[in-house]
Amino acid sequence: MMNERIGTTLYRGASSDLPHPLRVVVLVPEAPLILLLGAGFAVFGSPLLAAATATLAVAFFVRAAALYIARSLVGAGRHRDAEALARVALTVYPWSADALALRGTLLISSSPAEAEPLLRRSLALLPGRAAVHAALSGALLERGRHTEAAAEARRALELDRSCAVAYLHLAQADIRAGASPTAVEDWLRAGLSATRDAEMETMLRCALAWHLVGQERCAEARLATSGVEATLQRCGDITRSRLRVRLCELLVAQGQTERARELLSSCAAG
Repeated sequence: MMNERIGTTLYRGASSDLPHPLRVVVLVPEAPLILLLGAGFAVFGSPLLAAATATLAVAFFVRAAALYIARSLVGAGRHRDAEALARVALTVYPWSADALALRGTLLISSSPAEAEPLLRRSLALLPGRAAVHAALSGALLERGRHTEAAAEARRALELDRSCAVAYLHLAQADIRAGASPTAVEDWLRAGLSATRDAEMETMLRCALAWHLVGQERCAEARLATSGVEATLQRCGDITRSRLRVRLCELLVAQGQTERARELLSSCAAG
């Protein structure tokens, strides 16, 4: 689930350490070549230059369309189709930092060993993107390398203090490292303070509620769970249906079986 959220936010104004002109060249390498070949054709009128310009233009539009549709499919919950289109984009241009990041993010849950090198290649091509560092953190968590995962999550926060999924990954890494419950809770609450995204907030509230349940802090856990119910209503349909299952599991863990049944019944009736 976490990687799905990264996938939907990966391209919302993602920044980079590279200067803007170089960033444009890395993300859209066809642009300067098309301009150069187009200028050459305008001067010399060579059919070969015209053919080369047209080929590059077609390649660019195929790659751009594949990425655009893939991102839309991520938002619709069709991750397998999105991953297939990311592969198409990489076939057209194997050094696309965007396509590498998107495909790597979509493979975190199913194939983290394959996701890791894709995300590292994306960062090598276009460094300094918090969302990609957070995605890499998720892949490393899936591979059981919690120390490296924590380092990548911290790097994401150095780049963007509002990268809420990085706080979630730090909390998970701390749990696996045997850190104190207070440290884990601090990361989760920091993430809640940082995010303005309803879906990410719901995930963090779920994680916090489970953490409090594990600490047998029943009253606080119930309060956190009520927060999950409130933010769930602001989520998109796809995410809401998936997170509702987690909410019901939370309610059952706290002995609120009847409330969980009511929630599932109202969902089925709707």
